[in-house]
Amino acid sequence: MGTYWITFRIHQNLTYDTRYAALVKAVEEHLATKCWSEPTSFWLFDSNSSAAEIAASCKAVIDPKVDQVVIGSPMTKTMIVVGKVDDIKKLQSIVDFAKQG
Repeated sequence: MGTYWITFRIHQNLTYDTRYAALVKAVEEHLATKCWSEPTSFWLFDSNSSAAEIAASCKAVIDPKVDQVVIGSPMTKTMIVVGKVDDIKKLQSIVDFAKQG
C-alpha cells in the first residue's frame, strides 16, 4: 500500500461539474482506508493502486486540453502530471522526477 497526494485544476466551463464529479469518483475508486481532503483541490490518501493507475483513471475523466491533475507519492519520489501543463520543463527544474503521463 502506498501514500499519494493529488492536486488538480478543472477548467470552469459548461462541463465543469460533470468532470469534477467524475474525477472525485475516479480517485475514490483507488482509496484504500484513509483520505484527507479538507483543501479544495489537494487530497492525501492511501491506495493499493500505483501512481500510474491512478493517473490513468484521472486522465480518462478530465479534459486534458484544459484540465490538469498532478499525482505524487512522498514515499517513492513519484510525480505524474496529466492534462494541460504549460511549462513541464519548469516543473522538472524543481522536481527532477516529475513526468507527464
